[in-house]
Amino acid sequence: MRPLRLLPFALSAALCSPSARAELQQPGSLLVFPLADARAGSTSVLSLTNVNPALASTIRVEVVHIANCLQFNRDYSLPASDMLSVTLSQTMPTGGQGFLYVFAKDLNGRAISYDHLIGSILMVDGVAGIDMDIPAVTFDSPLAEGALTDLDGDGIRDLNGTEYAQVAGELMFPRFLGQSAGYASELVLVNLTGGSAFTASVNILVANDDRDVFSTQYSFNCWSRVRLASISSIFNNSFLLGTGHNPAENVLGREAGWFRVNGTSASSSAKQLTDPAILAVLIEPGAYSNASLPYGRGLQNNGDLYPTSVNGDPTPVFPGSGDVFLPPGGLLLGN
Repeated sequence: MRPLRLLPFALSAALCSPSARAELQQPGSLLVFPLADARAGSTSVLSLTNVNPALASTIRVEVVHIANCLQFNRDYSLPASDMLSVTLSQTMPTGGQGFLYVFAKDLNGRAISYDHLIGSILMVDGVAGIDMDIPAVTFDSPLAEGALTDLDGDGIRDLNGTEYAQVAGELMFPRFLGQSAGYASELVLVNLTGGSAFTASVNILVANDDRDVFSTQYSFNCWSRVRLASISSIFNNSFLLGTGHNPAENVLGREAGWFRVNGTSASSSAKQLTDPAILAVLIEPGAYSNASLPYGRGLQNNGDLYPTSVNGDPTPVFPGSGDVFLPPGGLLLGN
């Protein structure tokens, strides 16, 4: 089976400069992989590279695998200009799937600013018949190189623009194809506000190929991998054919559209937070060999990796970007 190519649709979280720029991923101090699969029948290889040209520099990296909302940690040494490849069965021997993040540490085990990490996960899923290579979403640090990043001393990696770069406020996928029994795409969602004890809700705007807009919602606990058709029938090819679509436009004999994702709330048994930070990746069926990260717009300063308390991050969380998500004239359609 040929490798599944991941289109380089980079999130803007690590690209915060207001000046003109090329939207390419940059090395960071912290890497997040929205999909990490260590289930039986799936072989996934995590590759990490330290691109620092200063050969005398050696750091440690901590690999944190979140599966079934539980956390598993491994530490590795990573000298400058060296790379490391390990299977996810080594980082999480109990199996399962979820997401994974990696951050730089000094030789004393303290999280530091070190914008020299790049990485990807190569996943061969024998169950779903999918091969794909997923790059990390990178987060740089605004602090001086080598500075300790845990400024509030809570042991949590804060994606707030002070410890590490912020998360994109809104996620935009430029394309999906109409869903059916023979064509089932999946959306992977990661909640980065609150932590493992929080259930996040997202608003999803779906547009057909003639600018008709429909809305649906979806809720999940910390991480989810779900078929688009299970989120809402508005992703189905049969539904799109019944809208005011452009009959001259189709892809592989299917209707096409695009969609946006924005967090609305995250709640636990003790606390509710608004406008949570979300990461996502879209997986297409294996026969069509495609998966993509979204584009990002705006910024959220309330992302955290990764509280376990029902109260979330014990230090104050600033409000999110407060994006107004429903457009004028948008239609609201239930699941």
